[in-house]
Amino acid sequence: MITESTNYNNRGIEPYNRAEKMTIDQWKDQVQTNAAKLTKDFHAFAEIAMSPPEQMDKAALHRIARDLASSMMCLASSAKSASSIGDTPSDQAMIDGAQRLAHLLDYFFEAAIKLSDNPHDMKTRAEFERAKKEVEEGLLYMNSARTGTLNDWGSESLIQQASAELLNAVQDVVDSSLAAMKTLKDGNKMRDIVNATKKVQGNQKTMSLTAGSY
Repeated sequence: MITESTNYNNRGIEPYNRAEKMTIDQWKDQVQTNAAKLTKDFHAFAEIAMSPPEQMDKAALHRIARDLASSMMCLASSAKSASSIGDTPSDQAMIDGAQRLAHLLDYFFEAAIKLSDNPHDMKTRAEFERAKKEVEEGLLYMNSARTGTLNDWGSESLIQQASAELLNAVQDVVDSSLAAMKTLKDGNKMRDIVNATKKVQGNQKTMSLTAGSY
């Protein structure tokens, strides 16, 4: 069972040593590196937290939770340093995004605690899924602030939702095509469907990668 949250919001966010003479682009690279580490830890934690109770590696869960909290502190510090020397609205939004993300991670950990206490409760699982999605939206916002492609928080969420719905629609087309192919006896038509389906699947993969980069 998870027994505590990280509470890193209460520690404040300090920038890296200002004696380090780094440009805004170098700080953004640091933000990207820290965000990638946090994303990796976040997905690893979520995967274990959602596993069946009898299969849950609690030792690994606690270890990753500590890594995730540490990654959040590093991301927040680099975001504050970048914001302190940046001069665009997106540059300034990085620290706002980091603070929001820290709060969302606290909520995520609280939901994980509830899930570990009641692993078979559907309401508790739904709350965890919601908290997970909000962290993913927070990561999207951070990336958009770093790359200068920031919309407002709500718009970033809509972009992610629209991308997910589009990918689901494409998958439905692929599934329907594969199902229809089983009923055909014409070898030429079957080959045409296979080739078209492969092309759609290739485009689907590209769309998925593109959506993840926003």
